Amino acid sequence: MICQTGVSFKDIRIKSLGRAINNINDYTLSLNNINFVSLVTCNRAEIYSDKPVRLNGYKIRQGKEALGYLFKVASGIDSMIIGENEVALQVKNAFETAVKEDHCNGELALAFNRALKLAKKARSETRINYGKISLPSIAVELVIKRYNPKNVIVIGSGMLGGKIAKALSRKNIDEIIVSNRHFKRAKELAEKVNGKAARLDDIKKLLKNADAVFSATACPLPVLYKKDIPKNKKLVIVDLAVPYDVDKAIDKMKNVEVIRFGFFKKIIGENKKMKKEEIKKVEKMIDDELERFY
Repeated sequence: MICQTGVSFKDIRIKSLGRAINNINDYTLSLNNINFVSLVTCNRAEIYSDKPVRLNGYKIRQGKEALGYLFKVASGIDSMIIGENEVALQVKNAFETAVKEDHCNGELALAFNRALKLAKKARSETRINYGKISLPSIAVELVIKRYNPKNVIVIGSGMLGGKIAKALSRKNIDEIIVSNRHFKRAKELAEKVNGKAARLDDIKKLLKNADAVFSATACPLPVLYKKDIPKNKKLVIVDLAVPYDVDKAIDKMKNVEVIRFGFFKKIIGENKKMKKEEIKKVEKMIDDELERFY
């Protein structure tokens, strides 16, 4: 039997997701004699398994409901940005990690294989992934149109940071600087976008020449504090991290505009309305696949 437990951006406030992610990560370390896949992204913290996993405060789905939910997640219709492609890759990576670590076999492995095939079909046979389908691309578009920055810093070199840097590289930006705690990873990403790499320890110095900052790390604590920000320089900072990267005290600075995750909720709502018919098509595909599975 397929089981699922966890939370997503739909269940709790964004700022609480960081704690949920840590809880899931810690809990999976104690799992034994069970097939499971841990799916942890900036928008969800979930465990899929072949036996019920019970965690206080976390939703539990079983059987057909759990499998249907996995199909929705993989196909992108349960995402914050409907139709996003990143989630399919995240599901694939989580599955492959579980297989490599030898805790995903049998029915659970079959379920994930089916989910990934369905995700591919949904994106090729409908327009669910049409238009601006990722939060990084939407955030970059907004900042470019509103502020027209020329010198931009990207903090973080993971999936989100990579998407932001690549979106910026297609714009008329004079300089992109990628900064990360691990300099090697920052350098690798910087080379891909024709940018420069910098150490996060140098952020105070880097900010003196920046017009905009995008931050998307996986750090449990903020990486930017008020003491790091130049006092008399206008700056826009987009914080897409969960938990947040930018200390709340920076919001009160008159020369800085901080755009946080929650700002994009209106855009997300418009995206969902626009894709209402495509969602129905994908839901029909999911229903058909469930009938074949059960």
